[in-house]
Amino acid sequence: MYFSPQTPFVLIASFTTTLFSNFSEAEGFFLRKKIIAGLIAGEGFLSFLLLLSLVCPILVVQTRIYLLERSFGTVYSYKKGTRIMKKLGLTFILGLALGSIVFVGCKKKTADRSPSYLLSTITHEGFDFSAGGIPADWNNADGETVGWMPGSGVNPNYPNNDIYIWWRNSHLDTATYQNMTKDMGIVDMASVTQVPGSWDVSPNILPLLAGHVIVAKCKDGYVKFEVVSADPTGVWPAQVYYYFSSSATFSE
Repeated sequence: MYFSPQTPFVLIASFTTTLFSNFSEAEGFFLRKKIIAGLIAGEGFLSFLLLLSLVCPILVVQTRIYLLERSFGTVYSYKKGTRIMKKLGLTFILGLALGSIVFVGCKKKTADRSPSYLLSTITHEGFDFSAGGIPADWNNADGETVGWMPGSGVNPNYPNNDIYIWWRNSHLDTATYQNMTKDMGIVDMASVTQVPGSWDVSPNILPLLAGHVIVAKCKDGYVKFEVVSADPTGVWPAQVYYYFSSSATFSE
């Protein structure tokens, strides 16, 4: 069997391309969402997958060039092959360095959160942010997670049917039953110091996206929380860091 200096990269590229080609479009989208969530949460394995997704396209391109030139009879000398291997190796090392910087940065973000930001899991069973748990009486809940956008309509970018989950608190508005949440985007949670002047309305109510900060109305105040992860299965659990305030101002 013939082995060239490019053989290791051919094998890596072929394996990775085959691996990701086994996913359907929907599964691939879900996988990418999990990878981004893992990167934000500082999960090493998912961050490594993201790194592979960045590096492997370069390997695939170089592999295709190599195979095409071989098909047309171009013969690489060992010296030329070694140069290519070194270039690819340098690319991989740079990718690892970049991934490490991003990974460390994400871990630092988690470590730098205020001690007042509490970590908990919110579900379809309801949650009371002022009490810090699932209420014994659901009527005391500040809201619940659901697998569809609250209210009527469908967000054109985020379909219903348990692909995403939302925070629903429309029961707090006994007049119009409007959902009262505002997606502030991917921002430093400490930068959100005031309750916004308006809430997101259908069909533009965003689901709970990893890294996004949400402000929501509670029965006895307001809450801001940063989404760590969201699982569209079971009771739709979402892990969040949250800060409750009895007024429209967040002191931390």
